Amino acid sequence: MGSIALALVLASAAFLVKLGQKAHKSATGLGDDPYVESQLDDGATADVEEWLDKSNRRMVMGMSNNQAKALSAKLKQMGAKRVVAFGASMTLSLGVELPSAPAPRKALFDWEREHHYDFRKPPPKDVGQKWLLVMLKP
Repeated sequence: MGSIALALVLASAAFLVKLGQKAHKSATGLGDDPYVESQLDDGATADVEEWLDKSNRRMVMGMSNNQAKALSAKLKQMGAKRVVAFGASMTLSLGVELPSAPAPRKALFDWEREHHYDFRKPPPKDVGQKWLLVMLKP
């Protein structure tokens, strides 16, 4: 009986450590960083090109695969470090990892403001976040 209790305590401790590590990842808590970083751990999230190439059943909302890859390339050309897609089959948004340099950050925020389709909230402002969440046009 004592070994079962010890196993349960150890399992609980391991779970709490994992939970603490996950919470620590999005320690900035700025902008959409917590959401994007939680999606990075879902097992289905990857850079747009890799995500699309993994299955012919995947789709970026409102775009052909070639258009989605071209958008990713454009955002990277503007300075994005990464452009990631979320989910198992269709994504409604992209995560754009922001550079630290001010000029490309501004260009990416300006682009998002011009293409802002999320009617639920205003376009994001640069508050020092690591990620920009881009909602796609349906």
